[in-house]
Amino acid sequence: MNTEEKTLILDKIFDKYFENKEDFCRELYMNWDEMREMLEEGMSFGAHTINHPELTSLDEKGQLKEIKEPKEILESELKTKIISLSYPYGQFNDTTIKLLKKLKYKCALIDRGTTNDGIVDPFKIERVDTIKLPFK
Repeated sequence: MNTEEKTLILDKIFDKYFENKEDFCRELYMNWDEMREMLEEGMSFGAHTINHPELTSLDEKGQLKEIKEPKEILESELKTKIISLSYPYGQFNDTTIKLLKKLKYKCALIDRGTTNDGIVDPFKIERVDTIKLPFK
């Protein structure tokens, strides 16, 4: 399923079950002031693309747009350097890494459900998504 198909499905779900998508998102997601407060307390933020596509399904121009725009937006709003990206669906290729380096990203995270051992390529850092952790 491509990004356009996913967007169509999600739009239909929102139209059916939520009166106002903007209000729902405003309530669910952090706003810029909350993010700035978190930065002041020592947190950091990374990018995750604009539309959450599988990057490997895009050509170089498409990948560039997806990884450049969120970096620019976050840096502009938060007044801090954004140096990390989490690959949507853990998908990347050599083009992705080349573009990340060109844009001065320092590292990128892969959601593989495993941890790192030994020397790790900074653009292939494995992570465990907290949604997959067992909670009691």
